[in-house]
Amino acid sequence: MKNWIIAAVIGFLLFISNPSEYEFYSYAQEKIAERTTVTEPIQRAMTIGIIGELVVAGTYRRDYLIFSRYTVHTTGFAIFVRYPLPLKIEVIGIAGFFVPLTNF
Repeated sequence: MKNWIIAAVIGFLLFISNPSEYEFYSYAQEKIAERTTVTEPIQRAMTIGIIGELVVAGTYRRDYLIFSRYTVHTTGFAIFVRYPLPLKIEVIGIAGFFVPLTNF
């Protein structure tokens, strides 16, 4: 009985700390913007804004209640980044953290 209570508490804590889509959008935008080639401040701000919109448009979320799996299709990012990105980035969001499954 005690094990069930502990499992229920852990499950509840994971459920309430499952990152939202908006948290993921910020995370992905930041990670992809680190690879941008633009250095001029105004152009960089505009580029990061465009990257943010591409992240929102290209993201698919599978919510498993205690964690989420995010898939970002990155074909639109090619002109903004230094190094090629994989065609698809997959990330797990759990307990308020993001764990990349794809090296990017």
